[in-house]
Amino acid sequence: MRSGVRTVLLVCALLVVAAGGAAGAWALGRSAPTAAVAPWTPTSPSDDRTVRLGPDTADDPMAAEVRTVLQRYFDAINTGDHDAWTAVVSAGQTVSQDRATWEHRYSTTLDSSIVLVSVDQDPTRVRVWFSSRQDPAFAPADLPANCISWDLTYRVVTQDGRLVIDGIDPTPQNKAAC
Repeated sequence: MRSGVRTVLLVCALLVVAAGGAAGAWALGRSAPTAAVAPWTPTSPSDDRTVRLGPDTADDPMAAEVRTVLQRYFDAINTGDHDAWTAVVSAGQTVSQDRATWEHRYSTTLDSSIVLVSVDQDPTRVRVWFSSRQDPAFAPADLPANCISWDLTYRVVTQDGRLVIDGIDPTPQNKAAC
């Protein structure tokens, strides 16, 4: 009888261990993968205004579409084209920056050395490094410089069946004079 009790206890213990392992594997499989965060490398201004894909975005299925949206976004800023800008940002962004305000804020801006560093999903956020030249009067109050190297994360949403930029994500951002 003792042998039977031991067998039952051993089987129960094995079932508990197996169930715990299965539950752990299930939980691990359900958690979002964590990607290594690329350390920020400040960019220098250049004549290159093309949005480039960084190494971590080369195989991302959304990277090409996101790159196109970002290219149109930065082209609009660099050429002072408010209509082109409104075509690639969400309705909420256009409401908060009417034409006159937008044209004034970006009147001296020229962005370059633009790199799409990463694309995260659920919700879609894209990390971008770039340099911006502007009159220091239009720079952030805490960094009144004529050249700023930025590390920003933009929120991207689908609006009317296409991707648009929905503002800057509230995650920590980096900036430095260049």
